Amino acid sequence: MTATGRRVFNSRTPIVLQPDRWMCAISAATWCLRSVGVEITERAMRDLMIPDLVTGAIGLRDGSGGQVAQLFRNQFGVQAGHQRDISFDQMAARAGRQPLAIGGLNWAGQGRVHWVAVRRFEDGRLILANPGGTGPLVGQQTLDRAAFNQRGGFSAVWIDVAGTEDGRASRNADRGPRADFSGIPFAAHSRFRVVHTDGMGVRLRERPLLDGGRRDGAPEGSVVDGEEHAWRLVQTEGRVTGWVADTYLRAEDGRFRVAGTDGLGVRVRALPFPGGGQLSSVAEGALVTGLEEAAYRQIRNGGGVAGWATADYLDRVPADDDPREHMGSHQDGQDGDGELGGSASGWTPALGAAIAKENLWDEGGQPVRRAAMERFNQLPGARRRAIFDAAMDAGLTAEGITSAGERNHWKQAMRAVVVGDGFPGECPDLNPFMLAGESGGVFRGGADRLNSSALGYFQFIAQKPIDPGEPFSPPFDYGHWRNCSPFPSDYSRQTDPVCQVRQFIRAIKGSRKHHGDPLSVVREKSTPPFVWGP
Repeated sequence: MTATGRRVFNSRTPIVLQPDRWMCAISAATWCLRSVGVEITERAMRDLMIPDLVTGAIGLRDGSGGQVAQLFRNQFGVQAGHQRDISFDQMAARAGRQPLAIGGLNWAGQGRVHWVAVRRFEDGRLILANPGGTGPLVGQQTLDRAAFNQRGGFSAVWIDVAGTEDGRASRNADRGPRADFSGIPFAAHSRFRVVHTDGMGVRLRERPLLDGGRRDGAPEGSVVDGEEHAWRLVQTEGRVTGWVADTYLRAEDGRFRVAGTDGLGVRVRALPFPGGGQLSSVAEGALVTGLEEAAYRQIRNGGGVAGWATADYLDRVPADDDPREHMGSHQDGQDGDGELGGSASGWTPALGAAIAKENLWDEGGQPVRRAAMERFNQLPGARRRAIFDAAMDAGLTAEGITSAGERNHWKQAMRAVVVGDGFPGECPDLNPFMLAGESGGVFRGGADRLNSSALGYFQFIAQKPIDPGEPFSPPFDYGHWRNCSPFPSDYSRQTDPVCQVRQFIRAIKGSRKHHGDPLSVVREKSTPPFVWGP
């Protein structure tokens, strides 16, 4: 073991076998993180890296490893670097001193890239923590100079275990994610009054930690905007460290018991917001250990400054005083993170009903939907992605899909259809209000012609388009909505992100072509001309 500061690099960390040939970079990255004590599963890394960093058709998108290094820094708070063209001697100098992942451009044949983690350098050879197994192409356990030259050129990614910027380890460095929290989206769900501070007010910190720096403050008695949930840094029985919505934790004998989730349990997030990446889950009734003295809520004070404040000093303003109190309330299919349906995604039943009454085939006859789409597109990209990810989770749960592997396959299919995966996506803007196809018309994204429909995130072809000028009404066959929707007669649900997910699942399960296999959707979508249908 090599120790520097509070980080420990364990070169004997067990290998992580890749489940598919194209997942070598994911497995190598998982090993590197585990080797410095970051508790992360290979499945969780898949969710973080597919499809933005890794695809089945390409493998690792950025051959230099730069995006992997950025993921290490932003998602896990570790110092990391990369080098596009690295020599054998340069790799040998790093091997054994820090986690190292290397990628050979011609490892398994001309142009066939493979990534592998490196344990150490010994007797002129790189000793590999090979995720590829023992096969003849990618199963090598060592790499000497001749083998390196045969498989080059090479790129590399590494984790710097020297500590923090000033060379001193943070007192929390071994206790959980230390990511860049500045990119976490803020959305006001409720209002809170600053209380119980003995007149001192609260500090707005840059990070949700006791030593998280200071950005601004809010005086006693002032009212601030706040996110729906406060978040607590915890460690599970399995020693996974991450963030849990404090709403679902009850203090008990110095620890916290998961409660109030209707039996669903809670997700442990890499970052403290609903779209912050899932590291693990904890069942209802299980105990976790709190690693900070308090839970933290993201708030914005009267001066417009956003930051993190101790939740114990924030009292929710009653509903009678603030009508926004009901925003983010539980909707059908909500996942316990308070981030689905309702106002959290901009969708409400009243808005959905108003949109359903419009003529969705007349580009001039959709003022309500157009306004909703434009408002949604003004959200930061990270926020739209968080809503999309949360909708997938809630829709899968509502449809009774609980197996982690099966959920991952469904998510892979939905991401392929929506944003694309080396081929065109149906809704790259992630806008759930996009109903009629308009990539060449009113709005960017969706299908190519007004006689087809990009039903929210997923495209369903309508066999009986509505005549221009005629109102939208149930007698018209609006794609497969009436056959596959969780609520066949409720057209207001067409723009609900969770219902769109559930519709997609039901369409594929009932498809005579796909036979309930979401990966067959991926295969169809990835084949020219890059179209699919249920």
